[in-house]
Amino acid sequence: MKFFESKGFILKKAAFLIVIAGVLWGGMGIFVRTLSPWGLSSLQITFIRCIVTSVLLILYLLITDRNALRIKLRDIWIFLGSGILSILFFSVCYSSAIVLSSMPVAAVLLYTAPAMVTVMAAIFFREKLTAQKIAALVAAFAGCVLVSGIGTDTRLTAAGFLTGLGAGFGYALYSIFGKVALKKYSVMTVTTYTFTVAAVAAMPFANIPQILQASVENELGWLVVLLTGVVTGVIPYVLYTQGLKNTEASIASIVASVEPLTATVLGVTLYQDRLSFGNVMGIVCIIGAIIILAIKIPKKAK
Repeated sequence: MKFFESKGFILKKAAFLIVIAGVLWGGMGIFVRTLSPWGLSSLQITFIRCIVTSVLLILYLLITDRNALRIKLRDIWIFLGSGILSILFFSVCYSSAIVLSSMPVAAVLLYTAPAMVTVMAAIFFREKLTAQKIAALVAAFAGCVLVSGIGTDTRLTAAGFLTGLGAGFGYALYSIFGKVALKKYSVMTVTTYTFTVAAVAAMPFANIPQILQASVENELGWLVVLLTGVVTGVIPYVLYTQGLKNTEASIASIVASVEPLTATVLGVTLYQDRLSFGNVMGIVCIIGAIIILAIKIPKKAK
């Protein structure tokens, strides 16, 4: 039993949970490709994910643990940060970056997030900036660049660059605000309030009647809406937040880089997207980054 309670086992379990979360996030493209033809915007798809996640988690806690819904009013700023500055801000910036530049460029700029998390975690949480982390960070970012297929035909404007960096910054903030919140509240409380705040903030701009109409008019509409929230919201964010609780924010952010890897594999498998040599090397780099973090280096070697 001591093995299962050891620090090493807990860290491996945390990394596993984060990997599963990243894989599920990588499947977001399936739902976007389903919902977009219905005439729904990126903001509306984000709202669907937020509101479904919020409602399901609130119902779950009302049945199982109502005390988890209690928070102190002075801590509301944490959830305003994780809900609005992170979830909503990064979603809007990411969508804008795709329009102003391209999907590959937006994806690469989004995955500047691990570097931002590493720096902010060193400043706010005094996490050590080791050679092992830096090597994994470089490998993960290189992998994201290669997987995205970014090349010489890339178009990049100042607005596209800034919104892309904004997406990365917002994405990084979830790990930071989440780490702060987990010092006071449970994983379920943090995830529930983050998505509730995000849903409330997005509601005035979501055009709910259009979402309802699309859900009714399209085959299996309500099922797709429900699965969007469950598969890309409830499950991955609960798993990631649980993993974040037991590992450093910088490591969690790097491990989550399996998201673009998953998106690439799904694109090839389900939509016959081309897989170039660069894509393959990118996948190798991302897997390599996770292996680097998994290697246990003796203290003397460090």
